[in-house]
Formats: sequence, C-alpha cells, structure tokens
Amino acid sequence: MTDNRNKQLILANSILKSKKVTRAFCSIGSNIFFEFGEESFIWISLSSWRLTKDSHLVTGSGDSHQKICVEIEELKGKKFLKTKILSPYWEVEFEFGGGYKLTTFFDWAEEEQWTICLPHDGGLEIDCSTEEVRKELAKTAPIRECPPPYEDWDFSEENHIVETTLVSQNRRITIELSNDLTVNLERCTWRLSKNGSYISGCSDEEMANYKPELGEKALSKSEPEDCDPFGAADNCRDLFKKIKGSKLARITVNNRFMDMVIKFENGYEIETFTSCVAERYWILRRGRYCYEGIVSLES
Repeated sequence: MTDNRNKQLILANSILKSKKVTRAFCSIGSNIFFEFGEESFIWISLSSWRLTKDSHLVTGSGDSHQKICVEIEELKGKKFLKTKILSPYWEVEFEFGGGYKLTTFFDWAEEEQWTICLPHDGGLEIDCSTEEVRKELAKTAPIRECPPPYEDWDFSEENHIVETTLVSQNRRITIELSNDLTVNLERCTWRLSKNGSYISGCSDEEMANYKPELGEKALSKSEPEDCDPFGAADNCRDLFKKIKGSKLARITVNNRFMDMVIKFENGYEIETFTSCVAERYWILRRGRYCYEGIVSLES
C-alpha cells in the first residue's frame, strides 16, 4: 500500500502537470471538482478546504455555496502545477497557475477526503474513516519539512489550567484557563487529538446528528451559521469536557492564514484551520492583552 499510494501520487503529478482545468465547479455542499478533459479530475469531498491566490484568502468550504461557485470557476483555464502532501492524514495542497493554491484539512472521520481520478482506472483516493486506516496513512505519508511558525508562545513555565469550556448555540468555543487566559475559537474549523491520535473534529460534531429531512430547512434560514438544526453545540460541549484540567504548554500560529495549534502537557492538542472569509477566526486574551486571528483577503 505504501509504494502504491505514493506511486499513484507521482503518476498523478506526471499526468496532470501543465494540463489546464477545463471545468471547475461546486456541486453539493462544499464538494468541488476540477476537471482536466473527459477522463481526469480532482474531487475535494468530505474534507474542509480553502482556496488562496498569491497568499491571500479567496474562499473556503465554510463559505456560502454561492460564493464558492463564483470563486472556484476562476480556476477554469489555469494549469495544474503540482501536489504536495502536508501531514500524516495526507492533507494536501494542490497548486495551480495564476497563484492559486487549494489546501485541505481533515476534521471529519469519513472516506473520500479527496480523490484524483486518472484515465484507465488510475488515481488516488484518501480515506480517513477509521483509526486503522489513519495509522496506515501516517506510515505512507511523504516526509515533509515544517516551515518556521508565524507566531509561537511557550506557556510551559506558566500555570494555565483549563477551568471551563463553553460552547455557544452557533458553535463558538471559549476555553477559559486559570491566571486570566482565554482562547475563543470563532470562525475556524478545528480538530481535537491526543498523543497524535485523532479524537474528533468540527465536521464530525456538526454532522453527528445529521438528518437529511432537515437539510433543506437548515439551508433556508436567513442566517444559517447562527442556527443549530442538528444539535452540534451539545456534541461540542461534551467533547471539550475532555480537556478540562489540562495544563497549557504552547500555542503556535503556523502561517498567515492563522491556522493554530494549542498543545497541552497531557497530550491533548487542538488544531484550527481557516476555511471561510470572516472578520476574525480566533481570539487569545491574556489580561488586557488581546491577539486576534485576522487574515488578509484577496486584493
């Protein structure tokens, strides 16, 4: 499996390199497709993602269907350049001409995170549905260099213990720690793991109680991001109880898109990912000090 998966990745890069996108569209939800003629395509399915251009945020899976459709179509005619695997979960970055990059984030334990379909039954499909397959993915992931962090705060010498976790009805998460430190996760996607093993993610909790008959009703709300038709807030409250009593070790901001990693000394780790256009994605408060996760948009 190790050799086959990486061979298929190399083959995909070879076949698609310099091919132009003939069709780019969003189908259901945030499922997006990039077609290269009649036999080859890239499909981002059950994974969160964002599209950037020249290092500026354009859109993401958390935006409205209308915005996604408009922005994704801009990739029509752009050349495919390369694929880069970013993590043990085989999160990926697809690079296109015109300065465009499409980056994925794993936060839903399902099959079909992303797929590359090639002629003659070739291609690659990434499955993150179980702990067993995720361990196999980790074994086969290409070794990558970690770029220097955008910001990095070491709290290991301080004593910040998680006292309370609050989840609002619109799934905004507040982590209150001792000694006047608070972390607010606002418009970011996230996942929770412990000692490198995935526990759950934002999409897992959002869709845990999903009922197809409520889907259309939920989308018809004037402000769908502020309603909770599937009871996800309660799911998140139960999940974040796990970190109560954990001692904060480090907070790292990975890049200009404000992707953040919150590490605790007992092995718990929260990773966030920017997947929509918003005013801000998270807030770190320490006494009078306030640091906001704000991303520059496409000019």
